[in-house]
Amino acid sequence: MKHLAVVGFGQMGGSLAAAWKAAGLRILAIDPDPAVLRKALERGWADETSAALADCARADAVLLAVPVRTAAAILPEAAKAMNPDALLMDVASTKGALVEAYRRADCPVTYVSLHPLAGNEGSGIDSADPTMFQG
Repeated sequence: MKHLAVVGFGQMGGSLAAAWKAAGLRILAIDPDPAVLRKALERGWADETSAALADCARADAVLLAVPVRTAAAILPEAAKAMNPDALLMDVASTKGALVEAYRRADCPVTYVSLHPLAGNEGSGIDSADPTMFQG
């Protein structure tokens, strides 16, 4: 994997993207908020930005880092846009709705559902921390 798309550049997505960027991966930030995308670029946590899920097609792996309901709603569109050899991941707190959305999507991508045991009381890109997952 060399090119990752992170959908939702808040605390979890921003933290993971920043760590992966520091490890030498190419990061595409996907978020509907232009201010968030601007911050992702300014902080050096993303190489490129987009508001379109269709751009998931350019990535080797896609991380959904949005609230559970949003992730379940956008998962089919993101999965269908992806290269069949790509990996789809999420960091949602509950899994039932996402697993069901993946089944309904009926697409060939591999799906791995993750649950990070990290975080803080903040939210959004301003609470992201590149070292959040270290140790």
